Amino acid sequence: MDRANTAKTLATAAACLAVVVPLIGGVIVPGHSHVVNFISELGAAGTQWGAVVSWAGFLPIGVLTLGFLIVAAPLLRLQGAAKVGYWLLSFIGIAYVGSAFAPCDLGCPVSGSPTQLAHNLMGLMEYLGGGIGLLVFSTSYFKDSNHDMLQSVLFFAGVIVLAALTGITMQTLSAWHGLIQWVGEVGLFGSVVLIAWRIIPTPG
Repeated sequence: MDRANTAKTLATAAACLAVVVPLIGGVIVPGHSHVVNFISELGAAGTQWGAVVSWAGFLPIGVLTLGFLIVAAPLLRLQGAAKVGYWLLSFIGIAYVGSAFAPCDLGCPVSGSPTQLAHNLMGLMEYLGGGIGLLVFSTSYFKDSNHDMLQSVLFFAGVIVLAALTGITMQTLSAWHGLIQWVGEVGLFGSVVLIAWRIIPTPG
C-alpha cells in the first residue's frame, strides 16, 4: 500500500474507533450516559471494563492518530505556521495514549489521584492543542481559493473544539458534559478525516 492510501486508512480507522469504542463502552458499562458522562469514564481505574476500554480502545485510537500524522506529513509539504498547526494535532493521539496509561478516577473529578491529575492534563492537551492546531493549520496551509470551503470547515472545527473545552470545564454545564465532549471529538476526528481525504493527493 502506498503512503497516501496508508495515511487515509490510518485516519479512517482512528476516527471509526473513536466513535465505536465509546458506543460499545456505553452499552457494556452500566449506567453510562453519553449526554452526562465523559468518554474517559468508560476507562476509569478500578471499574469492571476500565482496563479493557483503555488498552483495547483508547490506546489504539491514539496510536492510529499518531501514525496517520507521521505518515501523512511528507505528503502535505508543510511549511512555517502550517507545520506548527499540523503537529499540534499530535496532542490528540498523545492524549489518547496517555489516557490508557493514566486512567481517570471514578466519575472523572476535577481533582483526585495522581493519575487523575495526569489524565486531566491529557484532556487539556488534546483540546487545546487540537483546537489551536486546527486554527493555525487552516489559516496558514491553504494558498488558493480552491479550498475556501475546506479551510472554513477546519477553522470552524477548531473553534468548536475550543468551545467544547470551555464547556466541559464549566460545572454549570455538568449535566451536558458528555454531549459537549462528543461534539469536540467529532470536530477533532472529523478534521483528521478531512485532512486525509480532501488534502492528501490521490496517487495517479
